[in-house]
Amino acid sequence: MLRKWIEEEHRRPGLRRDMLSRIMRGLLWFASLGYGAAVRMRSLMVRIGFLRVVHLPSKVIIVGNVTAGGTGKTPMVAW
Repeated sequence: MLRKWIEEEHRRPGLRRDMLSRIMRGLLWFASLGYGAAVRMRSLMVRIGFLRVVHLPSKVIIVGNVTAGGTGKTPMVAW
């Protein structure tokens, strides 16, 4: 079983296998568990009524990622 995993691991093109990359992938995977738990918890709180969904009186357009600046979102929306 270990041999099969090693063979599969070495067939993945573009995957860096140095120690720093492996550590970062592990840390990001661990962080994703916390993020996923938080998203599931929020969803549960909305379903049971602890948090409310706010419905706005007008339509909302979301353009791009709010954390990434300098990508031209404002001129695009203004146009």
